[in-house]
Amino acid sequence: MDRTPEPLHTSVDVLPPVAEKTVFTLQIVGLVACGFTVIPAIFGGVPPGLLSSGCLLSLAIGILCAGYGLSLRPDDWRAWELCALAFLLANWGFPSHWDSAAMVCRVLTGVCALGGFLAWVPVVVRCMALSILVLFHFGAILTATTWPSPAPWLTTQAAQRIYMPYYKFMYLSNAYHFYSPEPGPASLIFGLVTYELDEIDPKTNKKRVESAWIDLPNRGSQFKDPLGQTYQRRLSISELVASSSPSNFTPDNFEKNDAANRRKRVAVNVDAPSSRIPLSDKYDPIASQYRVPTSIVSRHLLPSYARHIAAEYSTPERRVISVKLLRVEHRVIPPAEFLHQTDPDTGLKREDGDSPYNPTTYRPYYLGEYNAGGELMNPTDPMLYWLLPIVQRSTPNAQGRYFDDYMSLYLKYEFPWTGGVKGAP
Repeated sequence: MDRTPEPLHTSVDVLPPVAEKTVFTLQIVGLVACGFTVIPAIFGGVPPGLLSSGCLLSLAIGILCAGYGLSLRPDDWRAWELCALAFLLANWGFPSHWDSAAMVCRVLTGVCALGGFLAWVPVVVRCMALSILVLFHFGAILTATTWPSPAPWLTTQAAQRIYMPYYKFMYLSNAYHFYSPEPGPASLIFGLVTYELDEIDPKTNKKRVESAWIDLPNRGSQFKDPLGQTYQRRLSISELVASSSPSNFTPDNFEKNDAANRRKRVAVNVDAPSSRIPLSDKYDPIASQYRVPTSIVSRHLLPSYARHIAAEYSTPERRVISVKLLRVEHRVIPPAEFLHQTDPDTGLKREDGDSPYNPTTYRPYYLGEYNAGGELMNPTDPMLYWLLPIVQRSTPNAQGRYFDDYMSLYLKYEFPWTGGVKGAP
């Protein structure tokens, strides 16, 4: 005798949905907690301190309550919109020195508002909208992968006219280039840190001063977690300083011509011939040797990096007083040039190809000297934003090297190529 099979019971059948009153009570509590923090912001905000810490605690409670309420009823569009409102209030309530957290709240406001719309519309419209978003994202990845030169016309148009804001926000414009046939050069940050020691130099009767090089990212010292997130974050930070403005020297551009004249004086340097730094287009075209960072980099990122380095590397016995920053472009050796190059250590031809860490593959651009507060100390430095070339030699120099390091020469402190960057990144 046939028996009708019993219907399967799912967790939805067993556990009824959480009552709307509970969900909305949680979210109202979250809104109130976030709303309280808006009051100080209306009156100009609060500096770091006890009141600022109280605002952060209230925001944490508010965001957790609103988000937990949404997780209980993700199918209710009202829960999404209340959560969007909580994030909007949190954006206004965060203290000014928590600007990154405020930006995350602005993004989450848009995400929750979109989620509420998708929960409100019929299922067919929801599926169509989600499919469009998925196609848009993977279209961005495809465009980023095929963007390096020579790029198809369609890729260039799509990247510049459609995807550019999305690239900048999601930081897709760089990482996927390394899956392309011809990836661009990587960027590193070198810093010459000057310390003031807590001891007196008997020769000068002043506090002793010493210097040391740092390089970011450094895989040997910064790959701290299993997923390498510490290293990857510093890798992204170093790429952010690569943005620069066009540097064509034209007669009507006084500032750049003035920089060019200062640079030419360093090239001839009649007073100190040993400190001359040649200016020649055999390294790179003259115009491209002058890389002026964009305003965001020069006004915000570089001072922020200098302050961070000073805070991280200072100790009570060893205080950072200045940081000289350089953006170093590490060029990838093309396959045709990789074989039968001169070994930088011995000067002999190598049958197995040149080292990818040959110092001549690095292009250091001087970004200036900053004090511990992040202030540029010499805006008229003759080498500011200029390339400090590292040039291959056919015969060894006084140090027995087959290259001339004008970066170390200008900064008056030798960079440890054999034990530092070479092989370390």
